[in-house]
Amino acid sequence: MENNRKLLNAKEVAELLGISNSYAYKVIDKLNGELEKAGYLTISGKVDSLYLMKRYFPCEEKMQNS
Repeated sequence: MENNRKLLNAKEVAELLGISNSYAYKVIDKLNGELEKAGYLTISGKVDSLYLMKRYFPCEEKMQNS
C-alpha cells in the first residue's frame, strides 16, 4: 500500500475541494458508488484519497507521468 494513500472523511474532502461539508458527503457517496460498481469495498462517509484525486484532478496525474 502506498504511503500517501488514505481514506478521507467529509471534512477533509470539503477542505481539499473548497466545498461545504454537506456537499462533500454527496461527493463521497458518488465516488463510493463508482467504486462499488467496479467491485471495490467502501466505507460509508470516507473515500480513497487517490481515487478522489484521480477523478477531480486528472491533469495533475498526467503532469506527474510526463
